[in-house]
Amino acid sequence: RLKSVNWFGAEGTNYTPHGTWIRPWREIIDQIADFGFNCIRIPFSGDFCATGRTIPETALDEEANADLVGLTALQVLDLYIDYCTTKGIYIVLDHHRRTAGAGPDGSPVGSGYTVTNWINNWLVLANRYKDNTTVVGADVHNEPHDLTWSAWADYAEQCGNAIHAVAPNW
Repeated sequence: RLKSVNWFGAEGTNYTPHGTWIRPWREIIDQIADFGFNCIRIPFSGDFCATGRTIPETALDEEANADLVGLTALQVLDLYIDYCTTKGIYIVLDHHRRTAGAGPDGSPVGSGYTVTNWINNWLVLANRYKDNTTVVGADVHNEPHDLTWSAWADYAEQCGNAIHAVAPNW
């Protein structure tokens, strides 16, 4: 049974969940575990998976999180997932927005971000974590409120099938 909490921020221009500018990231995960949660939902944007996407200096306290300095967003996520594994905490990844920013996008596609872009970003993550039993799921898109049911069902089925072809246990 998953008892989950959302750790937002990686969907924005920090490209990492919030709080790392003031606290050590392990301390945040420890606190989540101490509160009794066994799963973290991590929202991300389509920009998050871009090759070489680094965490901006303003998103990190370099003393508290020296091990994150200069890493890409995906390398930072690797560290979080590895540490969550040691804590018995599962991860659900959430495509929250097409581009980094605040608030939800009502559709996973639009403004030059195609179904192919969306699915390819999911495939980056699915290929990266397909054998990691800590990553248990994909929230394929947050709040798809700008779509008809048939359009959303079609998009979700395409994306889900692509993810499951790579990571069938999610």
